[in-house]
Amino acid sequence: MEHPSQWPFCGYNEIQEPKRKKVLIDYEKLRALLGFESYDLVQSYHKEWVNEYLRSANNTRDDKWTKSIAVGSKDFVKRIKATLGIGIPAKGRKSRETMVEI
Repeated sequence: MEHPSQWPFCGYNEIQEPKRKKVLIDYEKLRALLGFESYDLVQSYHKEWVNEYLRSANNTRDDKWTKSIAVGSKDFVKRIKATLGIGIPAKGRKSRETMVEI
């Protein structure tokens, strides 16, 4: 597949076309962390960032995003795990806190 929008289950589609409020992504938190005034701006910039990255020579998969169950605060991830019925850590996965500089 050439573009993340073609993948049925991915963060790209969750960001571009949120279907349910705060299921896998805390949209308001994402907007605030990025410093945008509206979620429409998040979507617009996100789309352009992805397209720029795909055009670049260094467009390799980054496991910290592609292997994550959920990305957000500890409470958000706990809530997602509970919703998904994940009581124990998924095999080969662990929670970790990472600061992303934007």
